[in-house]
Amino acid sequence: MLRLRALVRRDAVERELEEELRFHLEMEAEERVRGGATPAQARRDAAIAFGGVERIKEEHRDERGVRWLVDVVQDARYALRVLARSPGFAVVAVLTLALGIGANTAIFSVVDAVLLEPLPYADPGRLVMVWQTDRVSGTGREPASVPDYFDVRARNRVFEELGAFAWAYGGLLGGDGEPVRVKVAAATKELLPMLGVRPVVGRLFTAADDSPGEPRVALLSEGLWRSRFGSDPAIVGRVVDLDGEAYTVVGVVPSRIDVPIGVPVTNAPVTPDDTDVWLPFRLTPTSGERSRHDILVVARLGPGVPLEAA
Repeated sequence: MLRLRALVRRDAVERELEEELRFHLEMEAEERVRGGATPAQARRDAAIAFGGVERIKEEHRDERGVRWLVDVVQDARYALRVLARSPGFAVVAVLTLALGIGANTAIFSVVDAVLLEPLPYADPGRLVMVWQTDRVSGTGREPASVPDYFDVRARNRVFEELGAFAWAYGGLLGGDGEPVRVKVAAATKELLPMLGVRPVVGRLFTAADDSPGEPRVALLSEGLWRSRFGSDPAIVGRVVDLDGEAYTVVGVVPSRIDVPIGVPVTNAPVTPDDTDVWLPFRLTPTSGERSRHDILVVARLGPGVPLEAA
């Protein structure tokens, strides 16, 4: 409170300090007058004994702990007065600083994301995307077809794990309150564990969840769980309505799951790393045509398998 008062009522505090020092000097001078000194000599000796009034003032100001802030304010006022006298120079200086800070911030953000910040996956050095090349058009980095995905799984000798997911799409989540538009993605049971995703509440998909004909289940993002369901700890086992179908919630996963897509998702309204609801894919070898390339495949290299061999 004393520091705050010294900051906001600086003039009053300075006056009180002046009065206190004057009082002590007068008391010291009176003591010397009683000892036989003249009034003028007594005041001079008292000032010498104090060691300098201005020095004592500076020491008291430092003790308040706000001297640095006062100096900053004074420096800022002085700088503003100088800049006001040269507005053209001030504008150029401010724009130069803004451009320099902005450019450095952008560069550091890229360096931090690409070089310094570790990738948000478990053992990221062994994660790869499995692309296909269109033999007709020669286009590379195409998504896979469902039959090709199962063929790779069956004939694979280089991957420890494979998982697949579909493009995200919009859905309507009903239940309590007004229906809300949510972003939905479908994934095989292997995908999220492969990426190192841990559930916030409940569990991830099991083999049974990912099998056709089993009861419908879903994973909610943490953001949707907090905003729509008030972080209800009893969310696991609750039935929600998605596009008119009933789904049982089996878990809650982090809001942002970075899926290493590698190319822009140009034909989907949202990207899979911005998903509100995850559904089990429940693929079979006959779920899609070989000519239809509409699923993305993520794999983890086997131990000791180099990328070139894969």
